[in-house]
Amino acid sequence: MPRTITVEREGIALDALLWRVHGVRGRGLLEDTYALNPGLAGLGMHLPIGATVIIPDLPEQASPSVKVVTLFG
Repeated sequence: MPRTITVEREGIALDALLWRVHGVRGRGLLEDTYALNPGLAGLGMHLPIGATVIIPDLPEQASPSVKVVTLFG
């Protein structure tokens, strides 16, 4: 479920905000965040204090498939 965050400090960029919420994988959510927040791109590089941002959830991560290679056999 997406959550809403209010910017409380100066100098916060959107990618840094996503990093704080979701870690490294959050940086891949920029486009989804802009889609959920019309007009957000017009606020500039650093979000103003008091701006509210709807942060999307991380997509489900598929479990990686591992191919086992044997040298003997």
